[in-house]
Amino acid sequence: MQQAGASSSTSCESKAVALDPIGEAQDLVPRIKQSLGDLVKVACDTLLYRTSLEGINERMDSVTIPGKFDRHLEEFYSVCDELQVCLTTALDAVIQSRDSAEIYKLTETLVSTDTTTPKPHQTPTLTYDQCLAAAENRATEIKKLHDMLQEFSHSLET
Repeated sequence: MQQAGASSSTSCESKAVALDPIGEAQDLVPRIKQSLGDLVKVACDTLLYRTSLEGINERMDSVTIPGKFDRHLEEFYSVCDELQVCLTTALDAVIQSRDSAEIYKLTETLVSTDTTTPKPHQTPTLTYDQCLAAAENRATEIKKLHDMLQEFSHSLET
């Protein structure tokens, strides 16, 4: 029973990590360094292999170390693509957060059940009740706007 609980908490932690694109991008940096190093090493080996066969074979275009370079190049591009997705996701999240802050004119963007005062380096948070009140306020404003637009459309018909 205890193992099942431990595995579920580990899966929750991995889901939380997967939701942080900046942390994921930081985790990819060592992989991209390793992949680039492997790619350069294989490219050097291929170049040395080709130069050693230069006098033997006149047709050098077809001589390669079978598939190694292509495989490492593909791996490098794959890690670069993952990094691009992470950074694009992070940029989109920042843009969405900025747009939400402009729309709601709130500096608090997180929902918290803790009613104590925020720590000095922690961003201010909304309690659940405050979040519900803000959502109800926005819904009321949207309803008023809807009614106003309906009145205007009826006045145009007459």
